[in-house]
Amino acid sequence: MPASERPEKVTTPRKTRVAIVFGGRSSEHAISCVSAGAILAALDPDQYEVVPVGITREGRWVLAAGDPSQLRIDGRRLPEVTAASGDTVVLAADPTATDLIVRDPADGVSTLAGVDAVFPVLHGAYGEDGTIQGMLEMAGIPYVGANVFASAAATDKEFARKLAAIEGIPVGRYAVLRSGVSLTEADKQRLGLPVFVKPSRAGSSHGITKVSDWADLDDAVSAARQIDPKVLVEAAIVGREIECGVLEGEAGGAPEASLLSEIHVEDTEWYDFDAKYLGNGRFDIPADLPAGIAGTLQKDGAKIVAGSGPFCEIWFRTTAPSGPKSAEDAVTLPTIPQGALLGALRFPGRGSDRRGQNIKPGVYTLRYSLQPVNGDHQGVAPQRDFLVMIPAADDADPNATPGFDDLMKMSRKASGTPHPAVLSMSASSNSTFPELKKEGESDWVLHVKIGAVPVAVILVGKAE
Repeated sequence: MPASERPEKVTTPRKTRVAIVFGGRSSEHAISCVSAGAILAALDPDQYEVVPVGITREGRWVLAAGDPSQLRIDGRRLPEVTAASGDTVVLAADPTATDLIVRDPADGVSTLAGVDAVFPVLHGAYGEDGTIQGMLEMAGIPYVGANVFASAAATDKEFARKLAAIEGIPVGRYAVLRSGVSLTEADKQRLGLPVFVKPSRAGSSHGITKVSDWADLDDAVSAARQIDPKVLVEAAIVGREIECGVLEGEAGGAPEASLLSEIHVEDTEWYDFDAKYLGNGRFDIPADLPAGIAGTLQKDGAKIVAGSGPFCEIWFRTTAPSGPKSAEDAVTLPTIPQGALLGALRFPGRGSDRRGQNIKPGVYTLRYSLQPVNGDHQGVAPQRDFLVMIPAADDADPNATPGFDDLMKMSRKASGTPHPAVLSMSASSNSTFPELKKEGESDWVLHVKIGAVPVAVILVGKAE
């Protein structure tokens, strides 16, 4: 048949194959199933071929039925993935193969075609916290949602608040109780009553207790630690509860904030599990707010998602160099020789020092120095101990102990001004090391041990 008479070949586009992964080992297993049901119901079957993968509470992966009606809350019955939900399935952690391996008791092992993307719908630990995202990164499989770092940081209430505060977004008062640590009397005075006691890395209001009497605090902390050994104690905020969703911008574009929603609770004192999922709450969408307030909240939400990346990365020696004890007054590290190398710092973007001087991106050594008593000041601070920044390329000998004049000359290359680039340092009375804390109005202070000596280094904040 001549080519001109042959029928035109028609190619049917292949549907995008998406694995929906849900259930999981966390206390939020059932809510993950509910979320997966909503996604399964919303995906267009003309565009997507869905592979529903459920994870049991014990951690077994199964090829589930994918019927959205089986993943709904029925009265007070919560959905669940069990071993009987389907055949065992394994995702190959091999970036050269994206196949799903199915183990059928009757037919043995078989291979499904590879998936184009994974849509993780896991809530809480072992999924929402960056763990499955890390596995998918290793396997080289595209996935929906936040990356490893963003997932881990957003799931951890402590670090989510710290990142928001660094971006200048107001954060309520709180205290972090790591394993074995109790709330101090000073923190009780600072937080006041009532407080909410929460597992640091959990959601769906699991493990949260409202405490209106300090006598009930220990029981509340114990309940939270059933889910996470790290606990957040947060001061109650009287106000309206507004939520905002944020989507990452396409192709590197700016994040897009959703309409705001206001949450109203009924028949319960606060927004607990029942209010969230069992019909005791209602929503106003959009929230009835003045345009200026709504715009500010949306901008803050987008700002958290966009972020500005890490301000700096810093390393300290685990053993401190030593010399004869200094006869100087008001010295935090009396046995550290002036000029000794104590660590290194990297600014991935533009940085700054205690004077507020701009420091170019790059790697800098951190050497110990004392502010002279004769008025030839390195910086502005009541204490005399300082860390002097020197471009690492100009500081090749880690064992050297440059004198004061040489330190100043080398450090001026970091600042590009007649003044050295310095970080203030003082003795620390903190109980946890290392720990980054906001202190005062604008200072972010790193509490760390250099050898056995606890010190506080002001990383962010300009001296007035």
